[in-house]
Amino acid sequence: MKTGRFCFLLLLVLMLFCLAYAQAESAVGTEIGPEDITDFYYTVDASVYPPFYQRYRFWQEDGKKWFFHETRQGEEWPLTEEHTVFSGTLEVSPETWSAFFSCLEGGTVRERSEEVLDGDSGPWTYLYWRGDEGKYQEFSFASYGGRLAFEKFCSDLAQNHVLTRFSLTRGGYLAPQTLEMVLRDSGYVLPEDDGEFRQVDPAFADAIQQIMDDCRMESWDGFRGSNPD
Repeated sequence: MKTGRFCFLLLLVLMLFCLAYAQAESAVGTEIGPEDITDFYYTVDASVYPPFYQRYRFWQEDGKKWFFHETRQGEEWPLTEEHTVFSGTLEVSPETWSAFFSCLEGGTVRERSEEVLDGDSGPWTYLYWRGDEGKYQEFSFASYGGRLAFEKFCSDLAQNHVLTRFSLTRGGYLAPQTLEMVLRDSGYVLPEDDGEFRQVDPAFADAIQQIMDDCRMESWDGFRGSNPD
């Protein structure tokens, strides 16, 4: 009789343990939907030579969806913000957010462990969603192929965001005048009439890029026409 009671209690404990373990993980695509995600971080911080740092972030704020990318390179580790060589922030469309979610679908999230491996370069991936009570949540891709697909998706998104050539022509009742800005290894330059190039102030280039982001000019791809404004 005692043996039977002991076995029953042991089975009950095992069932509770299994239930707790199952609840410790949440699956993206079932428990977590695309609109549930509030913040997602992906960071690689490699101390190889030369060291390398890459961060991608997706988040929702004030009804808008955003993407941030930052690449750092240098000769010494750890790399700081001063080593940033490529970065940017842009608002993404619902279609882009859906594509981002597809890269995560099938992955799992569980509360972050305090165990940290020395020298591990990552990637460190954390996902937050509505109802997670503000806990640090560690994300795992469904497969290595899924991780590679995410990296390519982010790389393409970041590269497409780079302004490489900008041309603006003024016409109408004013004398026609064209301004063209081109990206070179030294930064943005303005071609002069004599064939020379004048260096552009980085702040000016950033201001133009911000205007393009605010106007969602990437969505104008293929448009041909005129607008008096």
